[in-house]
Amino acid sequence: MPEILALCGKGGVGKTAISALLGRAILDGQGGPVLFVDADPVGGLTLAIGETSVRNLADVRREVLAAARAAQDEGDLVRLADEVDYLLQAALLERDEYAVLSMGKREGRGCNCRVNALLRDAIDLAASPFAVVLIDAEAGIEQINRQVTRRVQRLVAITDGSVRGANTISLIAELFGPEKMFALGNRTDDLGVLPEGV
Repeated sequence: MPEILALCGKGGVGKTAISALLGRAILDGQGGPVLFVDADPVGGLTLAIGETSVRNLADVRREVLAAARAAQDEGDLVRLADEVDYLLQAALLERDEYAVLSMGKREGRGCNCRVNALLRDAIDLAASPFAVVLIDAEAGIEQINRQVTRRVQRLVAITDGSVRGANTISLIAELFGPEKMFALGNRTDDLGVLPEGV
């Protein structure tokens, strides 16, 4: 079973940069292979590790929905259901030392609930061949609420030392549990007031 780490915190604290650097350090230390999960709809981790184009889960979801709408009969739907695992695997960009799984953006307005559910299931499906799964989470607590991080063993909560940064870490600790968390200060000498146990 791989070590599954997630990096969380408020927006702008450096989650993506730290995720990319941590992944590189793991690979340089021969701790790979690494599955990078770009769980932020903005998609910055993909670029931060030097990749420019990744087929993402939002694209896969749109393809599945279009195929389901176009289905002529129940047999078409059964065949589509049989292909879903393959489609999820096809969303992986694979390299020698690592792979990238990107969430992508939903179409239009609204929540990312369905794409987050697909991401959670895709992580479960794709994680096993990797030594480390590194999740660059969306800003805030939504993906913790949506159980995208349900298999995470260690969570790195990043703060910039601001009151808002510390408040976000407190919310994350309430939802995730402080005993499995680490706090990391970025661009600050003061982590702020942290929850007990973090």
